[in-house]
Amino acid sequence: MKILNPTLKGITTAIGLSLLSISNPALADNDLQFRPTKLQAKFYEIGFRNSTSGEFATVFANSSGTDVDLATEGGINTLSSGLFLTNSGTFDQMYILVSNTVSVSGNPFSGCYIKNVDISYKEGDFEIGTTNSALAGTANMTEIGFRGVAADMSNLNSYKTNPAVTTTLNGTQTTNLDLYLVNKDTKTPGLGGTINSYLFLGDLANSIDLDSTKEGTLWVDVDSSEAIEVNNGQIGTCNEMNWENTKFGLSVEQ
Repeated sequence: MKILNPTLKGITTAIGLSLLSISNPALADNDLQFRPTKLQAKFYEIGFRNSTSGEFATVFANSSGTDVDLATEGGINTLSSGLFLTNSGTFDQMYILVSNTVSVSGNPFSGCYIKNVDISYKEGDFEIGTTNSALAGTANMTEIGFRGVAADMSNLNSYKTNPAVTTTLNGTQTTNLDLYLVNKDTKTPGLGGTINSYLFLGDLANSIDLDSTKEGTLWVDVDSSEAIEVNNGQIGTCNEMNWENTKFGLSVEQ
């Protein structure tokens, strides 16, 4: 299967990495969503998976990671071109492998800034806001676990969650989307190793048959105009934030 001109295309807004986040509580009346000026992460792989055999059919791959900043509205980022895929058979899931460290900056509202800080977190919220403009900069955030617990392969809930993300293939939404913390080299949930990536797995509405589908153009669309939420931001609070409202889609043009 030859994939021509695979691109990552930020159609409406900024974002992307929210790809990574975990499921969040419903938007409170005073919370404020905004588009960051920078939202960058490393993309390692995108492709399909057979849920029965566990086989991956990789459409895009870069073992070192391709840095993608998804904060530019209407921006286009080229991941790779001229890829060749030799897999055969049927694949019933879509997968995305991306770094669990995300870099973000921005000015949610007047007098509120994302601060220059490196943090690790395992709750849904992260404290990256400041009212001191002298502290403004880029927050490098690494998610190391879910539900307040660091990823532990003996505790499924610490490395698996339901993300605040919607994924589609050719315009049809995937179902049963799960998010795992994994090692990027094994990309196998629960196998252990150094946790350094997010793995998104979602069921396709219709399986992909790589015996019949051999050529095409891959487009990846990310829509996250309201990627980050400031808790109580509408009443001037500037401290805790979380991920919100991200859409990620694959389109295969044959």
